[in-house]
Amino acid sequence: MHIRTMVCGFVVGIAALLSGCGVPDTEPQPQPPPFPRPQPCPGPGPCPRPQPRPWPRDELGSVDPACAWVGGPKMFGQEITCNLPAQYHIHNVGGSDGAGLCVFASMHHAGVWQGEPVFTGLFDWMRRHPGGGWPDKVDRMVREYAREKRMDVPDYIQVQGTDLELLELAVDSGRMVGMTYNHSPSGRYHGARVSHMVNCVKAGQDRYVILDNNYPGDTQYEWLTRQEFLSVDPSWFLFIVPVNKIWTIPNESTSEHVPAAG
Repeated sequence: MHIRTMVCGFVVGIAALLSGCGVPDTEPQPQPPPFPRPQPCPGPGPCPRPQPRPWPRDELGSVDPACAWVGGPKMFGQEITCNLPAQYHIHNVGGSDGAGLCVFASMHHAGVWQGEPVFTGLFDWMRRHPGGGWPDKVDRMVREYAREKRMDVPDYIQVQGTDLELLELAVDSGRMVGMTYNHSPSGRYHGARVSHMVNCVKAGQDRYVILDNNYPGDTQYEWLTRQEFLSVDPSWFLFIVPVNKIWTIPNESTSEHVPAAG
């Protein structure tokens, strides 16, 4: 499948209109404060919270809905579809070689949300294996884990290529998608390119929401416009096919998941 990458830049502009009996204002106009430098992420996580943007806000102080923003599960008059309680968000960690387990952390979130035990347990199991992830490795690790635990291999789909329509259908139907993500439009990761996987918990209505396993918590969702979402390159994504329509908290005594601290 061909990978279609759409990179869209977003430029914030500030204009000032001056009036006053036809007399031009000769005073220099104030400049916006500099964009705060995000703290670097030493990786695989947890990472420091990004500093808040000083703009764009209107004169009443409300958030400009045309920009990436970090916040809760309800913003801009919309709500995320896959609202996994924050105590079941996990931090990304490294595998046996120190490489991150973001792919398997994203799969864990989807597994807990959809009640799928292989996806749920795979993250902790992977701590004893080398990190990093790609489609063939995911298939192999899922099979090995299921065989070792004597469980059935789950029904899931991996898509290599930017198929926004399918991704939206998956999320809208209650499936939590894991997807590639190469930078943070809200300014995380020091503005650098990253090789990362996150969860998409809302898609559509011109607003897309990211749950990042390096920034867990119910105030850490990254809200993106459609342009910004496409710019992060969701060109490999995966999701569990069966939908658990009545979501329940997993049993602490049998589940292998580790809730995020605090």
